Amino acid sequence: MGTQPDILTVGEFEAVVLREFGFLQREYGFRHTADEQLPLATFPRVRFPIADEPTARLDYRVTSVTFESAAVGVEVLNDPRGEIECVLWLGTDSPTTSVSLWRLLSHVGMPGLTNRGWIYDYGHATLANTVASVARALESYGAPWLRGDAERWAALLAPRE
Repeated sequence: MGTQPDILTVGEFEAVVLREFGFLQREYGFRHTADEQLPLATFPRVRFPIADEPTARLDYRVTSVTFESAAVGVEVLNDPRGEIECVLWLGTDSPTTSVSLWRLLSHVGMPGLTNRGWIYDYGHATLANTVASVARALESYGAPWLRGDAERWAALLAPRE
């Protein structure tokens, strides 16, 4: 994989997320259920669909794309203040059933995972490459959780000692 061009608008972010996380739909039957953009000036009160303003620049908007199956949800979020995040949840999205991809990867012992959770070259990777890295990590390590495996979810959600 070479370096992909950088993403500049919320519409481009959505397109890259839909492409890179397409395995959720193809392999696990997820549906693309929501997308939002939240202008930083009014964050988090004002939110609206990406389709309303697809050419808005990413550097002024928090942007999220959500996929759901009958049992599991996945949200990919870009915060222009410096992070890309992927959150998974079992059932309904709540603090007791949601976990970051970093926690899942830490739980399975992904090689090369830093204790801050970065699986990409922070500060040096394009956003498109970062989205691709996050998608590959979820695809490589997340299968039992994406299928809604109750035992695996229980172990992941158990309090840490």
